Amino acid sequence: MSFERALKNEVQRFRAMFSEMNAPCINITITASGPVDHGDVAITFSIGESQWGDESVKGANLDACASEYFRRKGWKRHNDCLSLPYFEPEE
Repeated sequence: MSFERALKNEVQRFRAMFSEMNAPCINITITASGPVDHGDVAITFSIGESQWGDESVKGANLDACASEYFRRKGWKRHNDCLSLPYFEPEE
């Protein structure tokens, strides 16, 4: 299987996963960087809903990144700030 075919299959899988979790968008970034003639090339995955937010998760395993991303989203949803409505004090 070609890299492009494998990538398309994975994007479809993650698209379905994000849809099941009611996420409006998906952003997956794959970065490979390092020297070409010696040493290691580092491969990093980043997953989130937007490339501009700070909520994306980076790591060496795409499934682990997705799992951590949704864990954080669940934490934020269940533990977001408490909002008290404004009301006029009674006199």
